[in-house]
Amino acid sequence: MLAHLGSRCEGGQRNKTIKIFFNGIIKILSHRRFLASWLAASVLLGLICSAVRVANAQAPNYSAELTPNGGRVNDAAFEARIQILTRPIGALVFLDGEYAMAGRTPYTISYFLKGRYRIRSTKYGYENSEKHYVFNGQGDDKLTIKLRPKTRYKALWRSMRAPGWGQVYSDHKTRGFIISLLQFSTAGVAIYQQAQYRSALDDYNVALKNYRANQNSQDGQAALIAQVQARQADLDDAYNARKRWLIITGSVYAWNLIDALFFFPAYHNGAVDVSMSLDPNPALHGAAIGLKVKANF
Repeated sequence: MLAHLGSRCEGGQRNKTIKIFFNGIIKILSHRRFLASWLAASVLLGLICSAVRVANAQAPNYSAELTPNGGRVNDAAFEARIQILTRPIGALVFLDGEYAMAGRTPYTISYFLKGRYRIRSTKYGYENSEKHYVFNGQGDDKLTIKLRPKTRYKALWRSMRAPGWGQVYSDHKTRGFIISLLQFSTAGVAIYQQAQYRSALDDYNVALKNYRANQNSQDGQAALIAQVQARQADLDDAYNARKRWLIITGSVYAWNLIDALFFFPAYHNGAVDVSMSLDPNPALHGAAIGLKVKANF
């Protein structure tokens, strides 16, 4: 009986303690200061969480290295594959735009290029090429540049227009400079001799006109004749000098054309072969010399 009463007292005491504990908690939670503090803490926590989400959204992904214009180069899934090809391959290409780069075709660029670029291509034996291209920034551009081979006819046409230009076109720059210098020098002297000839012709016409105006007068006939003869000699000298320098100028120009046509480099298995042979000729009781010229154009 006593044991039973004791257990009831202990149970009642325990229930009373739990009740007091929960009543205290309810009193604390219902207090105004606690509510204000809890509300402020909730707002602050929400702001912190929002700031963390924004920062994570704006943070760059450092798993792949970024190029200066934002393209990825290390991540294979996002790597650019810009291809520049030339026909024939093996040409040097130079890109000038927001960035400058160069390579030899077939040339693959792993950067995401965007905007207008100037692309220059060069290869020995082919004409230089220059074009402009606008990259889309997606890294999937593919360009094919067709290079035109240099030919002796193009060299000849250039040398006809400007002596020495065909040699420069044929990668004989030193020879082209020499031919240009000789051509313009001889042409300058020829122009000067032409002016001297015109001056001598005017002097001769004046002397001849003076002689005809006074040929009926006996005074000074010998002096007038001597003056006309002197002017005639000057005119002949000026004429011969002009003719000589015109021939020299024409010879340099002809040499310029022959050099551009027949001494064009063998870029593409085209060349000029000159051979000489000595064959016996019984009919002439001697030997015949044969000269053979073969040109591959």
